[in-house]
Parts: sequence; structure tokens; C-alpha cells
Amino acid sequence: MNNHTPKNIFLDTNVLLDDILAREGTGSAKKILQLGVEKVLRICLSAITTINIAYITRKSVSRERLYEVFRMYLDYFVILPDSDMDIYGSIHSDNPDFEDAMQLACADAARVDAIVTGNKKHFAPYTDIPVFTPDEFLAKITE
Repeated sequence: MNNHTPKNIFLDTNVLLDDILAREGTGSAKKILQLGVEKVLRICLSAITTINIAYITRKSVSRERLYEVFRMYLDYFVILPDSDMDIYGSIHSDNPDFEDAMQLACADAARVDAIVTGNKKHFAPYTDIPVFTPDEFLAKITE
């Protein structure tokens, strides 16, 4: 990594779901998560992310596995709180996706260096923070 490499990143829910559900993109998600576990990166996610993951995976992932994943998040990553001001900002945002607007509010408040998402169109137009797909981010940090 060079001096211009983002080291404080926000992970969108879909990147975490790629890993948990072994979806397309799981390899890149795992590499990024491992860099967080190794403390090469400071990985942030919003509290709403854990709620959304629990809801989305409720029929396909056991409670034990889900809680194991959440314990890892608590041990290695920063879980950012969601506030009433985040909700206010999100309902007044031009972002068409409320959940993404909430995550973006958390990322902005945490002053992250970059956002990593599989859905750039729900983030990039609404922030000055650089937004990368997982593959783009991995390419960026190996420059």
C-alpha cells in the first residue's frame, strides 16, 4: 500500500452478504475482510447493516453461523451507530435507496477514506468520498 491508499473504509451491506452467502464476489469480499482482521485496514460498517444481514439471511444461514459472523465484526471492525440525524438526512436525501442513504450518512460521519460496495450508483452520486467496487478497491490497494 502507498500513502494514497485508503486505509479507513466503509463496507456496504452487499459486500458482507457476498461473503456470508458465498455469492459472486465472495473472493474479493473475503480478501478485504481479511485485511480488516489483520488490521491493515480499518473497516467500518453501520449498525443497520447487521440488522439487514440478519433479516436477509434468516432463512439461509443458521443463527449460530450468523452470530459467529457478528462476533467477528465486533472483534475486528468498527460498527458505527445510526442516529436520528442519519434518518432525517436519509429521508431528505436524493438517494433513492433509504438503506444506502443511511449507510452513507454513517460513512460521512466517520470520515472514511473510501466506500466499498457492489452498487456504486447508490453511493457515488451522493458523496465526495471515493466509491469502489470490491475488485476496484483491491486493485487500488495493490498499485
